[in-house]
Amino acid sequence: MYSQVDNYQWNWVKWKWCSDLLESKSKGNPTFWNVFFETDQGGMITDYKGNALRVTRYGSNWGVAYTAKPDFVKTDTKNSPTSLFVVDKSLLDWTRYTSSNLGKTEQYCPAGSKESVVHKKAKRTLPPD
Repeated sequence: MYSQVDNYQWNWVKWKWCSDLLESKSKGNPTFWNVFFETDQGGMITDYKGNALRVTRYGSNWGVAYTAKPDFVKTDTKNSPTSLFVVDKSLLDWTRYTSSNLGKTEQYCPAGSKESVVHKKAKRTLPPD
């Protein structure tokens, strides 16, 4: 999915092939999506700029995905749209895990570094008899 809100209050989501390349997962990419504001019932999905992914529940565009700016979501009531998506518990757990180092805990529980984890065995000699 490709978010294309740009200067508009909302816009339809564009479908295109996705890439598993590392740069396609950066937060400045319109194909980047994040599960945000998780609850036991599901989560809200946001695009790379924090716009909410929404789906209309009624009307001629029923079930069509679009993104909307947070200010517009407050007044967007036509066709009873929703931003709450049922998400598998394992995905919610994963997003909580990956986000845990973004908060205040990072200084106490930092993510791994690029340092070599290989420990060299110290060479020791026994004292003479």
